[in-house]
Amino acid sequence: MWDTVSAEISEAREYIDEVASRALGETPSLETSFQSTKVGQMSRANFHIDNAEANAHMGTVIEEGIRFTRLKQLILRATRFLTVHQVEYNRSIVQALRSLEGTDPASAGIEATMAAVADQTKEELDQLRALVLQLTQQREVDRTSLLTVRSRVEMLLKEVRRTFNGQLNQGQLARMEEALKDSLDEFYLELQQQFRGTREDVRERQKIYLDDAWSSAGTPTSKLLDLGCGRGEWLELLAEHQIPAYGIDTNTFSIQACREHGLDVLEADAQDHLRELPESSLSAITAFHLAEHLSFSALVELIDRSLIALKPGGCLIMETPNPTNLMVGAASFYLDPTHTKPLHPQFLEFLVVARGFVDVEVRFVNPDQQSLMGETQAGDGPPEFPKSLVENISWALLGPRDFAVIARKAPTAN
Repeated sequence: MWDTVSAEISEAREYIDEVASRALGETPSLETSFQSTKVGQMSRANFHIDNAEANAHMGTVIEEGIRFTRLKQLILRATRFLTVHQVEYNRSIVQALRSLEGTDPASAGIEATMAAVADQTKEELDQLRALVLQLTQQREVDRTSLLTVRSRVEMLLKEVRRTFNGQLNQGQLARMEEALKDSLDEFYLELQQQFRGTREDVRERQKIYLDDAWSSAGTPTSKLLDLGCGRGEWLELLAEHQIPAYGIDTNTFSIQACREHGLDVLEADAQDHLRELPESSLSAITAFHLAEHLSFSALVELIDRSLIALKPGGCLIMETPNPTNLMVGAASFYLDPTHTKPLHPQFLEFLVVARGFVDVEVRFVNPDQQSLMGETQAGDGPPEFPKSLVENISWALLGPRDFAVIARKAPTAN
């Protein structure tokens, strides 16, 4: 009899250990049973939820087929006050998982609600798309109407000027010319935005000149001057790097755009402004895509006046389209109707040397991404014969789109 009782106690201990193991999450791996045919028909998540639900009562109910019921009932009664809350917790977790899995009938209402919200959202998006399309079409109509009115005003002003030229006083003529100029300025800014690139694109391309600007950086009374500053991307870069600078432009709308970005700009003509500056008053002068707009005599004067205005050792940077790239020189150069003619790099280099600058560098910039020889590199000039035919063709068709002349005013003798 004692042997029987000992066996019952031993088996009861094993049962308690099993209950404790499951309570602590130390149950044997279920991967083997998961491979069975019956379980294999379920989703993995449902299988684990079913297993958890099957054992949620552990510690409060004696499973069928288990012997020594009296002893186990005694053990259960002794520990029930510890396990009853755990069972409630286990069942709540299973119920929550059922809802998330979508197997609980209560989740059907949630799914139906979500489906209804999705349908309503789709309907509202369709309505919004239709509204955007309508507004876009209306915008095109309004834009066409506005541009038509602008064209008529321009033609009217030109006709008035032509018809009553001798009968208008200087003030009336000046106001008329200003109105015509504003119209062309707005058009030119739109042209730049279409073909020059975004502000971010231009800023990225101009970063290569920051070291040159740093080497000539002046004081608050000796600034860098950007001629033809346009939308002000270069001035923004200089401000971010604490390089004192200001810009000038004749385009009213470009000046307005610069001021909206908090930049120091003046509406002025480059020649007139340089003429008014004291000698040796600027640390550097930059002119991005300005030289190709000037006549030969105006270009010479600009270089001469820049030399006078720069302090000794000051830097002149002039960037212009590269006509040794035939795609530029024969095509894209003429996208801007205010361009006069392309400038050859060797000519511009000779010109600044002939007018008194020293330490002149010609730098080819803004390369195309690919050439016939692979990635195009900026910096070096066009290949010289006897280079391979492929190299020369690659440069001619896909070489750098622009070049810059960087020159300095000779420093004073020590």
